[in-house]
Amino acid sequence: MSSQDLISKPNSDLSQFFINLWDELQSRAQNGDRRENFTGQMSFDEVKDAISSAVGTEDTGSVFDETIENYRKLVQKSEELIVRTLRLSVQQDEAVKFLEKALSSRAFKGIRRQVALSSLNGRDDVVTTPEEEEAS
Repeated sequence: MSSQDLISKPNSDLSQFFINLWDELQSRAQNGDRRENFTGQMSFDEVKDAISSAVGTEDTGSVFDETIENYRKLVQKSEELIVRTLRLSVQQDEAVKFLEKALSSRAFKGIRRQVALSSLNGRDDVVTTPEEEEAS
């Protein structure tokens, strides 16, 4: 027995299991077997919501339809979150650069000096620009 046989045989068996499971669900649904305990303790509607909206219809489907759809939605939300995080990061970087540039300007140096002096004197309400300071 080759390694290919060791891999393909279980996969083939597993595929056949899910095909048989799908066929059994479709058979029960199409035969009008939509009782409360459609499969085990699940009702027909619960099975349809958990597995595939195609259960009981002529539509093409599989036992993984809802899982695939939920995964697709999760991937989409994750991508949106990553993009939003990157955009916020860029915006914050731009804001920091702007503030650094603004705070290094001559006018803000004077304001920072006045705030520091007023806080030393116990006054936090006096803030003037260098132009206001020169005029007084």
